[in-house]
Amino acid sequence: MQHLNRLARLGSLRLRSGLPCSGSASFHGISYLLQLALLQPNDQPAACRAFQNHWQSALSQACWRMQPFSTSPLANQYVESWDDGKQGPIDPFAIAEPEIDSISERLRQSLLTDIPALGKAAEYFFQIGGEGKRLRPTMLVLMASAFSAVLPSSHLLKVDQSPVNHHPLEPRRRQQRIAEITEMIHVASLLHDDVIDNAETRRGLKALNSAMGNKIAILAGDFLLARASVSLASLRNTEVIELLSQVIEHLVSGEILQMTSQPEELLSIDHYVKKTFYKTASLMANSCKAVAILGGQPREDCELAWKYGRHLGLAFQVNHLHAWLL
Repeated sequence: MQHLNRLARLGSLRLRSGLPCSGSASFHGISYLLQLALLQPNDQPAACRAFQNHWQSALSQACWRMQPFSTSPLANQYVESWDDGKQGPIDPFAIAEPEIDSISERLRQSLLTDIPALGKAAEYFFQIGGEGKRLRPTMLVLMASAFSAVLPSSHLLKVDQSPVNHHPLEPRRRQQRIAEITEMIHVASLLHDDVIDNAETRRGLKALNSAMGNKIAILAGDFLLARASVSLASLRNTEVIELLSQVIEHLVSGEILQMTSQPEELLSIDHYVKKTFYKTASLMANSCKAVAILGGQPREDCELAWKYGRHLGLAFQVNHLHAWLL
């Protein structure tokens, strides 16, 4: 979408993205993630204009109405500067890939259990090739890096072999745990949603409820939430525990809102935004804030991280609906 490139460039994003930058070191996390979330291969100009007209306000806020974080700039070598005339935006997955791969491997290891059927079901969407886009952990790794003045050391890019209930001593490891927890909560919600919707496919595979039955799918989702809770407790931060626990409440509330919506509510944009926040954006907003808290950031910056996640979550879901309607 050309308008997204325009939105991302307005104000140069170097001081208005809600992410830190200084001099020639520019971190374009928001522009990367907006493009990651919103670009579609078959976008049509008319549809793009309609999308822009209805959602320019939310995207504008995400792009340029935030104040800069008062943190140190990201190391120059972490990302290349973006010059409109010389190169396009950098692939955010490529930036975070080594760390995301190690997080994904730890996730698979953390789901091991002595009950084969449960283990097979729980790791169904974490197996290599079935992980999906991994947008949420990518977003959180980029957010953690935006709050850091240095690159993560090489040992932090390797798989964390500590038990799921072990308290990580290094801030980056704690932030990686948030990425793991967020993905477990997300996949658990997918398993439960697929049962409710009687879905047949998910991520190019048979939906778990279709492959193994509704009961196994529900229990596998419960198991993921249980493991996520153990990992969350190991962080020993009551504010972060409260944030991620609230997400689970919001997921349930959003599903109930969707199931019980009255015809007139379906025409209300306020109702749609509320439901979408509960079902999608709450997880992204609260996990971004948790990463900021665990990085020791000032309160104002933690709130900006929450707003960033909220806007990205809403924009992502609106675009998902937009692509489905096309």
